[in-house]
Amino acid sequence: MPKLRSKKYRNRFIVDARDIGAGEKPFVTKDEALAFIEKATHDSYDGVFVDPSKSLQFGFCCDRYIDRQEERLRDKMIGKGEFDNRVRSCDYLKELDWNGKKFSTVKLTEIRLGLLRDVILKQMQKDFSKKTCKNILTHLKGVFREAKFQDYIRENPAAELTIEDVKNPYDVLHTTKYEDIGNLTHENIAKLLQHADDKYYLIIKTCAMTGLRSSEQVALTWDQITFGDNEDAGRLFVDKAYKRAERVVGKPKTDAGIRTISLPADLRKELMQHKLSQSPEEAKNNLVFPTTWKANKKQHSDLLEGNLADYGNWRKRGLYPTCDRAGIPRISFRLLRHYFASILIFDLDANEAQITEEMGHTDISFTKKQYATWIARRKRDEKMSAKKGVAFSHLANVREL
Repeated sequence: MPKLRSKKYRNRFIVDARDIGAGEKPFVTKDEALAFIEKATHDSYDGVFVDPSKSLQFGFCCDRYIDRQEERLRDKMIGKGEFDNRVRSCDYLKELDWNGKKFSTVKLTEIRLGLLRDVILKQMQKDFSKKTCKNILTHLKGVFREAKFQDYIRENPAAELTIEDVKNPYDVLHTTKYEDIGNLTHENIAKLLQHADDKYYLIIKTCAMTGLRSSEQVALTWDQITFGDNEDAGRLFVDKAYKRAERVVGKPKTDAGIRTISLPADLRKELMQHKLSQSPEEAKNNLVFPTTWKANKKQHSDLLEGNLADYGNWRKRGLYPTCDRAGIPRISFRLLRHYFASILIFDLDANEAQITEEMGHTDISFTKKQYATWIARRKRDEKMSAKKGVAFSHLANVREL
């Protein structure tokens, strides 16, 4: 708590405010010094100092922060996706535990940097990845920044808080990089499918065998698939994707995303069986992979089956646990898409134009950049194979001699 020094220093009254991060403040008169101490030990709202016991709560500041973000959204300073992220972060923060009570009910006068680090940050890092924690921390700082702007507080208590203050146990347990293409072996993908449960098996297989983006697969409807009259006639027409920020289904990000993908006979057959097995409720919106959660039917009149799924849940509840059961490094849906590209390059000998079209890339230059190493390796292997053919030509047909 700030204190007035008992003696003057160079005709100045000095307030020791180092415990609140304000250093040592000099004042010309004693009244000015005492006024600063009064302000430093109270909160201010609408220009009126209030006792710490009546201090504003964190939840109130979150609400004012969201009000400000709504104004920015209306002024088109931020997008709908950014706004929704801020709302989700504030809702999450308000529910965190602060020594036995919700963080939303904590008075601003109780919030200090050390407690934010030791109490709030630890919970965040237990619940989320480092990247998500950084995003939530940015919004937490934004809440305090707005509170300071509104004169609810004098200093932003989270200003110096960094995500590296506490080690994330998630990062210790799972050190494998999800983008490690070295894990994309035929054996690993086969193990993945063998250990997938019925709910996620076909979702994972469709991604690996078509290269669909998760946003495209979530929005996939049966009218986009034609099965034809024989096993080689199956086709998948990609012309829409789920826009997560706006929470709507629309056209793919680019015109190149609109494309036709041929279905392998095995996948065609399983998709046909899947369509026949869907319940009327699951099929109500014509989605290929709708939500299938049936809990709380008695509590809700609107059933949850048959709606747009959350591909984040596909990853967290389906793909990653399947990888763990299979005993393989965790593979993301993005890597399954890369696996499809590797099949095109190494197994089907597709040229760069064909790869670009199948993957839905904007142009060939992007494809070359994305898969330059693989394409170069295939060409190198082809040259090596040709050289070996010449080098071992003396061994050809020796049994005929």
